[in-house]
Amino acid sequence: MKFFNWILNRKTIAPNIGRGVCLSKDEADKLKKLDHEKLMNMDSKERFSVFANVIGEENAKWVNARFEKEFLFKNQQEGMINWAKKTDMKTEFRKEIVSKISNLEKALSPTEIDEFIDKLSELSLGIGVTEEEAKTIMELFKKVEEAKLKMENGGSVIDYEKACDVYQDYINKLKYS
Repeated sequence: MKFFNWILNRKTIAPNIGRGVCLSKDEADKLKKLDHEKLMNMDSKERFSVFANVIGEENAKWVNARFEKEFLFKNQQEGMINWAKKTDMKTEFRKEIVSKISNLEKALSPTEIDEFIDKLSELSLGIGVTEEEAKTIMELFKKVEEAKLKMENGGSVIDYEKACDVYQDYINKLKYS
């Protein structure tokens, strides 16, 4: 696995690979023997536990963080962005999906990936709404609520009905476009 190659492709037996983190050649060799597919499908706590059993808790913290940031996270983002680019969907949904993927800050657990992909799939099918559309819905709903409050305090019924119509027209436009 490419991630562990940096451990073995070094010139010294016990390189300093981080702030106070050193791995022996034996520890590096043990990491190289781990089942990388299993590591990728574990959540952070499970992966940390495996690393801790092999190289101790102190080194496991650093290796797990680096594994998640430089390998797992990068591969997750690239894979999801490639999926979004190859999937047939409206341009605004593709932009929204790529934006959501790009804004991720950490590697996702297998459960989080499933939930995230479910949300992205809804958008790609046109079932969900973009952030901009959600913002517009909330603004229009707020206007309906304000008009209702004014109407209940002696304001115009017509203004309330207009606000309701604008809100409903926007919702219908999203449903049927």
